[in-house]
Amino acid sequence: MLLTGRLVYKQEWKHKKVMGNIGHKIHYDIGGCSYNDKCLFQPVRNCYGCIYFHPFIDADHTNVLESIQCEINDLIRLSDGIGVSRNPLIRVHESTKFEIESVIVRCEMQKDGINES
Repeated sequence: MLLTGRLVYKQEWKHKKVMGNIGHKIHYDIGGCSYNDKCLFQPVRNCYGCIYFHPFIDADHTNVLESIQCEINDLIRLSDGIGVSRNPLIRVHESTKFEIESVIVRCEMQKDGINES
């Protein structure tokens, strides 16, 4: 399953780079963006499911995953605390988590010499 653009190394990417925050943590040098216009989505959070996002093979995507997981944990705690355990936002965040995990696996495969097809 291909959720993003092609994987590249940081030093090979000469165009716009993605930077943004999740929670209180700023994430940068995670990938490039080939979208020509101004993007209407939130940087980093929405990039992992975007075809214009080109993840850097040598980036630490686990930091982004940890930030999303913290948000999921906080959201579950908050939702349970107010009696809304089926908060639809939890599913949205879990989808983002899956997209990030998929990029991590793709990058690991690329590092191990297993090409995508």
